[in-house]
Order: sequence, then C-alpha cells, then structure tokens
Amino acid sequence: MRFPAVTLMTGILVLLLTPLQATSQSGSPSSGMGHDGTRFEGVLQRLDEEGQLVVNREGQRRVIQAGQLVYWGKLADAREGAWLLTNQGSRIVANLTAWSEGQVRVESRAWQPGTIPVASLRAVILQLPASVARQDSLLHRVQQHAGEDDLVFLQGGDILRGGMLGMSPNKEILPVIRIRIAGRAEEVRVPLSRVQAVAFRRASSETRGNTSAHWVVGFRDGSRLAVESLAQQENAIRCLLEEGLELVRRPARAGQAWQDVVYLRPLDNGTVYLSDREPLGYKHIPFLEASWPYHMDRSVTGGRLAVAGVAYEKGIGMHSTSRLAFEVPENAGSFQAEIALDDSAGRRGSVVFLVYCQKAVEEENSGGWEALFQSEVVRAGELPQQVRVPLEGIRRLALLVQHADRGDVRDHANWLHARFTIKPVQ
Repeated sequence: MRFPAVTLMTGILVLLLTPLQATSQSGSPSSGMGHDGTRFEGVLQRLDEEGQLVVNREGQRRVIQAGQLVYWGKLADAREGAWLLTNQGSRIVANLTAWSEGQVRVESRAWQPGTIPVASLRAVILQLPASVARQDSLLHRVQQHAGEDDLVFLQGGDILRGGMLGMSPNKEILPVIRIRIAGRAEEVRVPLSRVQAVAFRRASSETRGNTSAHWVVGFRDGSRLAVESLAQQENAIRCLLEEGLELVRRPARAGQAWQDVVYLRPLDNGTVYLSDREPLGYKHIPFLEASWPYHMDRSVTGGRLAVAGVAYEKGIGMHSTSRLAFEVPENAGSFQAEIALDDSAGRRGSVVFLVYCQKAVEEENSGGWEALFQSEVVRAGELPQQVRVPLEGIRRLALLVQHADRGDVRDHANWLHARFTIKPVQ
C-alpha cells in the first residue's frame, strides 16, 4: 500500500511510502449526536420498551430511534466507592460489603443491595489513585491482566500473586482480604486498607469478548453498564446486564429515575467504530527520535480520551506524524468523527487531520489514494470539529495526523467517535 505526500502551509512533509505493517445537571439538557452527524439537545424523559429515546427540549417532546442515534449525554466520573469491572466491559460503582463463596455483595445509595458472581468480574478497584493519570494507568493494568493467577495490587506498588479466597465483612474493625500466595500452602491475610485493586485470573474471565448487549448506559455516580435492557419499575430502573446480572437503580428523589442516566449509546444502530476493527497497518514517522503507537479508545498517552474536560468512550488516539489504514466495510455510506487535541496536550500541540481514501476501482495512473478531507490547523484547547467523508465507491481509508507549529510537541490527536455509518440493506 502506498500513501501520497502531504503538503502543509508551513512546508512540505512527505510520509514515507513504505509498506504498512501488518455529566449533566439534573433537569438540564444534554447534547446528542444523530446517525447523520446532526446534533440535538434535550432532557432525557425515558428509554421506552421499543428502544426509543424520548427527550424534552423547552417543552417540546422528541422521539429518537436507536438506529438514528450515535450517543446522547456525557460520561460522568466516579468519585467514591469501589469499581467492579465485569468481563463484558461494565463498570459498577458501589460499596463492596462482603466477599465469600464466589460471590461479592454490593450496595450504595444508588444501587439496591445485591450479589455478583466473582466469575463475572474482570477486576475490582477498591481505592482509586488521586490523579486521573494514575487512575487510567491502574485501570489499564487490571483490564489487561490475562495470567493464571489473581493479582492483588497493594498501596505502594507491590503485587501479590495467587488465588483469592475472599474478604472479611467490612463492618469489622479491621477488614482483610484472604489470599493463598502462589507456591505456598498457608493463607495470607492483608488489611483491606492496604489493597488498591484485584485483577482476576483468566479462568474467572473466560467469557470476555462475547456480547449481547444493546446499550451502553452511563449513570451520575460514574457507573457504566453494557445492558440488554433498561426499564423503569415503579420509581427505580431495572438494568439487565449481558452477563445475566440484574441491578436495580434507586433515584435520589421520587419521580427522578431517569435523571440519574447521563449517557446512552446504542450498540446495534448501523454504526461500525474504527476502534473495534483491526487496522490494515500503521506507520509513525518520528519528528526526532520518540516513537508513538496509536491507541484504541484511549488517548495516545494511554489515558482516557478527553477534550475540554469531557470524557469520550470511543475513539482513536494518534500522534503526529502518523497514518492508520482500514478496510471500508460493505455498504458503508460515510466516515464520521469529531477531531480535536486531547486535554493531555495542555496548551501546546497543533496538528492537521487528513482523511485519504482509495477507490474500489482504481483509475489508470491515479496513484490509488486521494485526500478527501484536510482540516485547518487544529490547536490544543479548541473544541471538537466534525468530519464527514462520503464513502461511495471507496474500499480503503487512512487517517493521517501531521504536525503543524513547533514540530510535534504535545501533538496528542483524537479521532473521537470515529465510525463508519452503514447504509440499510434495500
């Protein structure tokens, strides 16, 4: 595969043409993104039984079909409680009150008390680091664990390896976790106050990757669930997770069950995210010596995707100067994304975003690749801009990020919600 040279106002930079290697306030409106790239605002009224999003804007009711929606709302940060991370990507923010016989018991002001099988969990984070960067680092470490032992992450950086046996009730004066260290017969008890997180061995997470969820739902306390269904039951919301778990959400005040929901994203709406696909190849050309890999659903630094203080669930983090190529799915109507520099760039960083495409039938002497989009210089601190590229007759697409001012300093580029929209089959 070959890519053309790219010209900037500040000069000419040629990419080497070598082959690629394989949270809103209560009652306040939140913005959403439609399937066609249009934005709308409204206060969530409910998600009905037909999978329709009902919102209210200045007294006017609007119904949005799941197939017409990319996402609505903003993700909220979790500020208190433990994080229970399930095999299928849910994050339950709650207090861990008991752990025995293969079950953990959870409750909070928001969640009705209940139990979750340990076999459904990938990890538990009991104490969050103070900084966002360290939170992201710890989250990534526990999610990537695939060994044969459970891992217990201690305050200070030590890690214990072995088999988790449980936890004494937290109502005790000095609750502890119980673990049998690998290679030892005796049980070890560790004060709960010293434990930062537990990542479970592969045997407890063998169902990872299978999905039957229809929605990703974000709540005000930072919980984020992949659910098969979401329904109001009296003054509560019943959430059926894809693991077969059922959680009941209790609102802070009567009549406000849906105001606790701050984010919704349908999973079967004719949207194919680039971050869920295997790229054809990637190439990074260092400005000096530092080499930067790309990251799916994370910024190029490895942390969460964030712009202007808003976290994004889906996207691709890249650094200048780089290119990332994909095969275009059949029946893809367009490529869409929001482009911006990540908050990790601070006040520095400036790039140009480009989208190159290769036609399904190459014209003679065309070279194969054509630039269908080129942004102006995008600088740190600017709000996201929308990109839409029609894909009629296109078989391959490449995302390129070029440096602009001051070389490649802090060029932490985000392709937010980078996606192919699939045309309905006639």
